[in-house]
Amino acid sequence: MPLFKGLAKLLRMSHNTPDNTIQEQVMAEDLIDTKEASLLSGFTESYMRKLVQRGIVKGRKVRRDWLINRESLEQFLASERKVGRPPSSIDKDSK
Repeated sequence: MPLFKGLAKLLRMSHNTPDNTIQEQVMAEDLIDTKEASLLSGFTESYMRKLVQRGIVKGRKVRRDWLINRESLEQFLASERKVGRPPSSIDKDSK
């Protein structure tokens, strides 16, 4: 499985952990960068980051970049999702 150029660059730039250790972690967890996740899902990179930050999709931040667990993303894409905003928590009849 080829890594995106950006992800390979990120692996080389990480300063606290040896490159081979980070690369092993990425391969073991099947992590992809937000660009690849965006291409797979059709969502924006920004939305991919929000999904990880909210805990909807598994992933983690390495330096300034977000990496997303491919299996978790695939499960999210296969699940049924409601479109639109969630209903308001304020009862409009009580005004």
